[in-house]
Parts: sequence; C-alpha cells; structure tokens
Amino acid sequence: MVTVTVEEAKTSLSDLIKKVLFGEEVYIFLSGEETIKLTKVKKKLPRKAGCLNGLIKIKEGFNEIPKGFESYIP
Repeated sequence: MVTVTVEEAKTSLSDLIKKVLFGEEVYIFLSGEETIKLTKVKKKLPRKAGCLNGLIKIKEGFNEIPKGFESYIP
C-alpha cells in the first residue's frame, strides 16, 4: 500500500498510476484524512448468449440424491 499527500501525487502521478496498474493500492491524503483511493477500472465482458459455452462443466452424478438424504426429497 502506498500513501501520499496531494502535493506528492501531483508530482508523481504517472508513477502512482503504474503502481496501480501492477496491483498496488494507492491512497492520497488531504490534511491527514484519507481522501482518494486510486484503482484500476476492470473491463466488463460483453453479455452475449452463449459467451460462457464450454467454460462450465457439470460433474457426473450432480443430479443424484446423496445417500442419507432420500427422506428429504418428496
């Protein structure tokens, strides 16, 4: 975690951005109070029917009732 003042952030913004891009947390303080947290924006995948096709696999026996639980199923 990196903590800097606003004045330090002004002079080293590009370095702070590089740290955030590599997973570091950066906090900017103003008058001793935590004011800003720099974070990387995550890209959203487009939602499209079938976009997860082939990525989810259901194991054999998934729908079978476990032994000892038969009485719970109507």
